[in-house]
Amino acid sequence: MKKRKDGRYCKKIITSDGTLKFFYSTATTERAAERDINHQQLAYENKTEYEKHNFYCLATKMLAEKEKSISYNAYQSYECSLKHLSPFFKMAIEEITPSMFQRIIDDMALKKYAYGTIDKVRVIFSMTVKYAIVREDLNVFNFVPAIKFRQ
Repeated sequence: MKKRKDGRYCKKIITSDGTLKFFYSTATTERAAERDINHQQLAYENKTEYEKHNFYCLATKMLAEKEKSISYNAYQSYECSLKHLSPFFKMAIEEITPSMFQRIIDDMALKKYAYGTIDKVRVIFSMTVKYAIVREDLNVFNFVPAIKFRQ
């Protein structure tokens, strides 16, 4: 840990994902600064783990990546379809079971949503799971092909 000219303490840390991150503290003593920086590092690690497994974070990252390769209207329809998956927004992607997803599809069918709308929700969920597998290296299974549309 190094004390800077402006009085702050700075510590350079390699995070668990291998990136270099600088943490700063305005504490007056080196010991207090060390404690403060350790708390910051722990909060940073927990935040990145949450974002790595949270369904909504993964879906928005996937959509941001897809936005470059699709039309504006397609992006808007994907965003709209994502709203139907709101029960999963605060869940880790590993916690979502096929029966939970089937329930959402069945509810949409009972509410007389168009087949195209329901299918787009299935596509969005599947794309999010594939993104989690390929980009985030999570060990999840894409069960969407097994989900059936019931009228």
